[in-house]
Amino acid sequence: MFFSIEFVNNRFDKFNKLIFKGRLPRIPVKLSRSKSSVGMFCTKYKHLSDGSKLLVSRHFSFSKCFDMDEHALEDVIIHEMIHYLINFEGVNDTSPHGKVFRSLMTKINKEFNRNITISTKTAKASVKTIRLTRKWHIIAVMKVRDGSVGIKILPLIADKVAYYYRHVRQSPQINAIRLYIHNAPFFSNYPTSTALKYHVVDEELLRKELTGGQLIYIEGDILKNGIIYNGGELF
Repeated sequence: MFFSIEFVNNRFDKFNKLIFKGRLPRIPVKLSRSKSSVGMFCTKYKHLSDGSKLLVSRHFSFSKCFDMDEHALEDVIIHEMIHYLINFEGVNDTSPHGKVFRSLMTKINKEFNRNITISTKTAKASVKTIRLTRKWHIIAVMKVRDGSVGIKILPLIADKVAYYYRHVRQSPQINAIRLYIHNAPFFSNYPTSTALKYHVVDEELLRKELTGGQLIYIEGDILKNGIIYNGGELF
């Protein structure tokens, strides 16, 4: 399932009433083809001569490049609505995902059975990383001929994922390969590339970290979400 303006507006109205007590006026929704950011709350300011700045506009931006289940799309929308609320009410937070944001996120997750997350690579996270709504990872999981299990974090670009998958399947060193998508911070510890290399990991740890993610299958160069992974067999 992909973002559409109609879907975002529909869910905005629903969650504005249910979660945010109707405090948020509608703002424009734009669709992008970003491959690094699933969604963003965007503001535009005009800098005045006295050093202050004037808010000119606000809007949401959601990428059409991510095929996710409905619940995950909704979590992204709510995530951006939290940013909007903080901005709209003029609250000063400690960082883009600071104490205020985290407190609201935790409260909403608990009260409304959501799974909203933030991206937390390191304390020195780049501006680009901080701006990501959800840091999604496509993970290639490989059963190596020697019995070990390896992973590779792939770019969020469908044709590159498909290229890597097909080439690795032909390798005599790899007995099996599966693709998963997850936003667990664990996978931020590994570099993203399409180099034909992999990182050996403990299989039990990997099962734990992948739980709640989704299998991905490939149709041509299109990535499609499959079933939710529940911590069982990887292959």
